[in-house]
Formats: sequence, C-alpha cells, structure tokens
Amino acid sequence: MVISVLQLKEIDAGYGKIKVLDKLNLNITENKIYCLLGPNGSGKTTTFRIISNILMPWSGIIEMEDIILNKDNDYHSKSYKGYISYLPEGSRLYPSLTVEQNLRFWSKVYGTDETKISEVMEFLSIDNLSSKKTAVLSHGQLKRVDLARALLKDSKILILDEPFSGLDPEAVKNGRKIIKELSSYSYIVISTHVLLIADQIADTVGIIYRGKVMLEDSVEKIKKKLKIGTIKIMAEGDVDYALSALNYDYEHKEGYYYVKVHDFDKETPVIVDALTKENCKVKEVKISDNVLEEIYLELTRGN
Repeated sequence: MVISVLQLKEIDAGYGKIKVLDKLNLNITENKIYCLLGPNGSGKTTTFRIISNILMPWSGIIEMEDIILNKDNDYHSKSYKGYISYLPEGSRLYPSLTVEQNLRFWSKVYGTDETKISEVMEFLSIDNLSSKKTAVLSHGQLKRVDLARALLKDSKILILDEPFSGLDPEAVKNGRKIIKELSSYSYIVISTHVLLIADQIADTVGIIYRGKVMLEDSVEKIKKKLKIGTIKIMAEGDVDYALSALNYDYEHKEGYYYVKVHDFDKETPVIVDALTKENCKVKEVKISDNVLEEIYLELTRGN
C-alpha cells in the first residue's frame, strides 16, 4: 500500500475575490518525485504557496502525518513549517552579496549549522562561485545557488516551482540528475508546464487545470487508465496496407509507424494480428514517448 506523506483535501483558495483553487485534492505519497503539471495560470504556484503555509486557504484541510491544518487552527502549525522547504520560481538572493555571504545569511535564518554550507556548495558544484556576487551569475548558476539556499533547511519535503524554467538543454539535464539524487534524502515536489520533463523525471504526476487536479497517478498507470494515445510500431512488409484496411490514422517517420488508438489493451493485439496476417515482420511495439502530452490534451480538451 502506498503511504501518503502530505494531502490537500477540498482546498478552495485565491487572492481577494479571485478564486484560483476550486475544491483541489492532492496526494503526495512515498513515491519520491511528484510533478504538478499544468499550463501557466492553472494554479500550480498557488498550490505550492498553500503547501508551504505562505498562503492560507479559504477552506479545506491540509494533512501531514499527525498534523492537521484547518480553519479551527487558522492553518497554523510551527512544526508543520519545519517539514517544508520551498524554492519559488524567482530568486531570493541578495545581488550585492557573494554566494557564500548569501548562504551564510540564510543559514542563520534557518538556524542550521554553517558547516552545511560547504557540503551543499560542493554537492551542487558551486564551490568555485563562493566569492562571486550573485548579481554577475548566469541564470543557471543563480538557480543552483537558490537551490543551495533551500537545501540549507533540513526538510522532509522540498518544493521546487518551475525549477527548469529558462535553462538550456544541458542545464536541464544536469538539473534532472540533481533532483534524482536529492530524492534519496527528501520527497521532491516540482511544478512544470513542460510535458517532457514530467514524463522523464516524475514518479507521480498530478495534472492541474483551472484550479483542480484532474488526474493523479504514476505516468504508467495514467497511460493504462486512460488507454488513449499512440502506439509506436517498427515493422517490415506492407504495413501501410494493413493499417489502412483497419481505418487507423497513422504516420510513418524515422523507421516507426505511429498509430493513434483509443484503447491500448484492446487495439494493440488487433493491430499486431492484422500485420502478421499480411506477412509483416513486427520487430517492436510500444507506447509512444509523447503519450503524456496526448493524455494532457485529451483531459483539457473542451475545458
């Protein structure tokens, strides 16, 4: 049985009279990396501000272990805040200070031992930046120093809001590696609007749209649950004839046939059987790599 680490139940929240979250339910489990996936304006940052206890909900319940936050206690618990470390999308560093000075400042704020600064800097490969002012750092370097700041706080859950935003492909690759390593020590919760990142890094994905988590599960279970998407087939022979006879929409590129289906489990055997009957040699059959994008579009279509 998968154990819950943190739950949001029926959360309503917003700013002034503007409602952003609408009866939102979210369940972070012991699967190590949770990705909240959704377009800009869907409620990702508001959800993270709720989890981090920066923004108070209008109604609903927050649960973590034996801690329950609700209207009765004004959503306040000192012990709860100690469990959470939050890295917003924008930098929280002082540009006039060096990297080391920034980290020493935040170490005092968090009440952590300053010896941890060198450990964190070495882990993130920023020890060579210690004497540089953050004002002169690149965007990718700033992201790492901000992450170092968040890691100074010993926390059970590390929340990263759009951690890959504005990074080049190499920096994204390194960032994924770092997050995977961090997941050995903390539960990682990230947000992104980039489908490929969610597919590559997450153990669990929550798809958020207009303030509601519409679907939440592992990527593989989501694929099986919805059963829609594209089958990727490598085969030799008169494949075009066999697929056309079945009236499937498909395209042929880079050695693969991409066939759109409505039910993976039912339709895959039918397609393979049809290819075999046409004396086609089937070498490989699998779910297309971009299936999460297709699921996301299907869920949000018409909304």
